[in-house]
Order: sequence, then structure tokens, then C-alpha cells
Amino acid sequence: MSLAPTGQAPRGVTLISTTVQSITLPLCDSSTPLDAFPDIIAAYHEVIAGKVALDTITPVAEAVRDASAVVVMYVDGKGELDARVLWPVSVAVTKDRNLVSRCYCTLRKEWRTFRLDRMVAVHPLTTPDDAEPDETKPVKPDPMKMVTRLGTTLTALAHNAQLDAAATALLTDAIGDARRIDRTLTTA
Repeated sequence: MSLAPTGQAPRGVTLISTTVQSITLPLCDSSTPLDAFPDIIAAYHEVIAGKVALDTITPVAEAVRDASAVVVMYVDGKGELDARVLWPVSVAVTKDRNLVSRCYCTLRKEWRTFRLDRMVAVHPLTTPDDAEPDETKPVKPDPMKMVTRLGTTLTALAHNAQLDAAATALLTDAIGDARRIDRTLTTA
């Protein structure tokens, strides 16, 4: 079974199963096609025989896919529990069938490899600007942004479109109006 996209050689570690069959799992990183992530996550879970929960594998793989961070409760090799913010860039299976992720650790301020079976809890890192906008409050348009966008669009149109004399005059007047509005807003 090969999970590599058609036309590409699979990257990763070849694992020998208990049968004579050989399984090649690709490295899950930023070059992995987006539609391959669900299949790779399922394959990782199967190959490691459920040693790591899907609820742990999925947010880490999604963070790799989205170039985002996760907050984890991690038990290190000494058995100490720490909360960490990790920026994963890849997920892979080692030769001894451990699922690992290469991450930038904000606690240690360096790149490290973390075993997913030592992650007690994993959650995507969210910030206040990730919150859904409040649909009950009307959004006030920003006149400065509107005038700037309008002026840029009109100028681009004037340079790129082939217009007759009347349309060119209208466009020139519209650009002048946008500039006057912009000056009025910036001085107010």
C-alpha cells in the first residue's frame, strides 16, 4: 500500500508489518497535498496500532497542514508534565513505530522532535482575532479603505482599459472625485 500521490515517489520510512507485506508511509509536511491528509492520518493510526489517539494525531497534522500551532500537555522523558506551544512542521513514523512530530517549541525556543504518544492533550492554538465576528452587530465600513480601494481600481482601469473619449472623461472625473474624498477624509 502506497499513499504517495501519483507520479511522486513516497517519502518516509518503510515499515515491515507482521505479514510479509511492506508499507511505505510518506512524511506528512507542508509539501503533502491537502487531500492526502485524511488518508495519511488514518494510515498513521493503523500502523501504530492505535497507540496514539486520533484526537491527538489529527490536530497535530492539521497544524502542519495549516502552518499553525497547537497547545499540548506533554510528558517528557523524565515523566514531567509541561504545557507547551508547538509549531509542528512534519509528522512521521519512526522505525520502532513511534509517531513523532518535528516542532518549534516556544518553551525551549528551539526545534525539537516530540513523540505524539507522550501528548496527554492537544488543542489548536487560538487567539482573540480567530473568533467569529458577531453577526448581530452591523459592521461599519471604513471610508478610508473604501476610497483607497476605489481610487486604486479606477486608476488601474484607466491604465488597462481601452475606452472611448466619453468613458475616459467619466473615469478621469471619478478618479478626481476619489482623490478629493481621500483628501477630505485625511484632513478631517
